[in-house]
Amino acid sequence: IKPVCHKRVDAACREKGWQGEGEKPYDLKIQCLIDHEILLSKESLHHIITILVDNATKYSPDGGPVGISAYPDNNAVCIRVEDRGMGITPGLEEEIFKLGGRGDMPERDIRITGNGIGLPLARRIAESLGGSLTAESEGHGLGSTFLWVFPLEMEETAVM
Repeated sequence: IKPVCHKRVDAACREKGWQGEGEKPYDLKIQCLIDHEILLSKESLHHIITILVDNATKYSPDGGPVGISAYPDNNAVCIRVEDRGMGITPGLEEEIFKLGGRGDMPERDIRITGNGIGLPLARRIAESLGGSLTAESEGHGLGSTFLWVFPLEMEETAVM
């Protein structure tokens, strides 16, 4: 998990023109409390983590903390990605998981680009693994939390 997260945050900094260590405005905190072997392909893990960390940096255009934690919960693994960026308007949490859905983007920062397919794809992959992907936010300007939960034992199926 850690190498993927660091790579995505570094990429976000490069895209925004931040180069040196002192210029990186993202305070990346990663906590992994998983001591089980996770039966999940590296590709599935990489796809979902990439989308979630990219979103955390994208919707935090001025920087800030990005937290990633992985922990067990009964017979499941939970991966939580949190930021203190733009947040999600209450009631639109499910809208961002619809293809092309971007919440209330017209009112938001024009520096944010994308086409609204990342989160729907991440959710589809999560569900194909027998898991779930949800979003929470206290509102605009208050950051977002994405929670990916998947069973410790699973069979991967193809995502179409």
